[in-house]
Amino acid sequence: MCTASILNLCAISLDRYVAVTRPVTYPSIMSTKRAKSLIAGIWVLSFVICFPPLVGWKDQKV
Repeated sequence: MCTASILNLCAISLDRYVAVTRPVTYPSIMSTKRAKSLIAGIWVLSFVICFPPLVGWKDQKV
């Protein structure tokens, strides 16, 4: 699940960017609920990307 690792690093970078550029409104922008939703979305997206090759849905030469 390399995709999950990369997307999690992107989410951390986005979180830190918001914390640095908007320190006063950061708590309202990045609430616990939003952070949990972001993490869940990343894992779902990673699963959707990685699932087809795992079950054999690959491009097959004709």
